[in-house]
Amino acid sequence: MVFRNSLVAFIGFALSSAAFGQGVSVLGNNGANLSQLKITTVADAKVGLNAPSDIGFNPKKPTEMYVVNHADNASVVVTLDTAGKMLKSRVATGLGSEHFMPYPTAIAFAPKGFFATIHDIDTITQDSTPADFMGPSLWRVDWFEGGHASHIDMLHNSPSGIGIAWVYGNTYIVNDGYHGSLTVYDFRNDHNYGGADHSDGVALRYADGLLKRVEGVPSGVVYDNAAGIAYAVDTGNNRLVSIDLGLDLLSKSGFDYVSIKNKDYKVTRNIAPNYDGSIQRYVDGAVLNTVVDGKKNGLVTPSGLALQGDLLYVSDFATGQITAFSKDGKVVDTLNLASLSPALANVAISGIEFDTEGNLFIADLLNNKIYRLSASSSR
Repeated sequence: MVFRNSLVAFIGFALSSAAFGQGVSVLGNNGANLSQLKITTVADAKVGLNAPSDIGFNPKKPTEMYVVNHADNASVVVTLDTAGKMLKSRVATGLGSEHFMPYPTAIAFAPKGFFATIHDIDTITQDSTPADFMGPSLWRVDWFEGGHASHIDMLHNSPSGIGIAWVYGNTYIVNDGYHGSLTVYDFRNDHNYGGADHSDGVALRYADGLLKRVEGVPSGVVYDNAAGIAYAVDTGNNRLVSIDLGLDLLSKSGFDYVSIKNKDYKVTRNIAPNYDGSIQRYVDGAVLNTVVDGKKNGLVTPSGLALQGDLLYVSDFATGQITAFSKDGKVVDTLNLASLSPALANVAISGIEFDTEGNLFIADLLNNKIYRLSASSSR
């Protein structure tokens, strides 16, 4: 766990706000419009939050928020009204959740109501499998109880997973803390509820050993579908990185899948061990780029990541700060939550996510809370 110190809340930002230009409304336009921001608590420990690490929204029901708990084997599903007030909630943690959803760090939704979770664990979760067996689980919003019965697929060999993002079809990219890599998982055809056949899956591991995990800190990842580029928080090296995945997004007879199209990438080396009996390969030749050097841009322990429009929003686990960057790494705006309320001086921001109305939802892992941040134009 990284310990927070209120004295570092504004570290690295001696530059005037004017240096960053107009900024963005949801972060207060570089301090010019803080009075127009509203932050509210929409969920807390009373509804089952236990070190909430990430947030996702059901694309079929945009006011249905899913929160994964980093301290147990559960997710909390919260239904909100259009103003962000909680109407009801439920805890999803079914039989077998200690294997299919243990200590989840991140959640990612696909447009058709499928979603995946990744888990921060590298110990034995069931008697029949080894400690390094873990990986992402696939689910449907139609029925989700967090255990064996409602999972529809699972792929393996990414224990200590710390971030996940949807790419295409049943394909996701994982920030793999155990291997220090970014790994693409294509579940292909899911095995339906409660199955066990993973042999049609594909795993493609990029940038092996080049990223660094920090114990207890989620590290977000997003995929820019239009550009084919993944962005990821590299917490241990205090930076934001990017990589061109070089993927072809294909469809045949209604079935979506991915393939490597970049001819400069080599995918001949097998990953071992291969617990699924599937195609699992290293991707050699892809270049991992540093987009943001955290030390030079006021970051201490970057964690959460959201892509909204053309901007990348990064949360800082140690300082309670959220910074918006352009895709070429320039600071556009920054907001420390403590500037909105003294009560927010001691937080641990992990996952962040925008809803369809442009409100920013923030997971506070330390205080077991989810906040909703809105500007007057997005309320």
